[in-house]
Amino acid sequence: MNFFDDRLHNLFFDEIQTIQGWESFIDRLQRTEKCEMFLTGSSAQMLSRESATQMRGRALSWELFPFSFREYFSAEKIKSAGPFSPAIFYFKTIAGHAVDFLAQLPDRSRKLIQICATFADPQTHKREITALAKAMTELELSEGLIITRQEEEVIESDLGTIRVKPAGRFLLEN
Repeated sequence: MNFFDDRLHNLFFDEIQTIQGWESFIDRLQRTEKCEMFLTGSSAQMLSRESATQMRGRALSWELFPFSFREYFSAEKIKSAGPFSPAIFYFKTIAGHAVDFLAQLPDRSRKLIQICATFADPQTHKREITALAKAMTELELSEGLIITRQEEEVIESDLGTIRVKPAGRFLLEN
């Protein structure tokens, strides 16, 4: 007796490995019904040798990883502004001031980026601004970026512009 009519049916089973004897059930469906099955789960039990033997070469498996922050928002149709580049370096000024990242973008432009949890402490504020300003001068850049947890501001000086952005906003824009 068939469960289905003559049309091909797609069956989706998520976390089926939690049901005892699921392999025999799936095997029977594969042999007797006109259907394609999609089994998903997060357990190593799904990848066990027994499961592979039971499916006897009738199964393909893919390991899927969670979306990155950018992939998630891309899937949600939120547009990303600006290119991402894998060419990222640590930078130290001649005077020994550390800048967390010097990014070489695909258009060959460069971006200086500092990261700090909070910009509220006066010592942190001074340290981050000083390092970024010195690096901007050495590299002849007119803009720098400081990424924080929550703060946001624009600091204008004779050397150029330093933008302070919350990490969430930075991730959405980049």
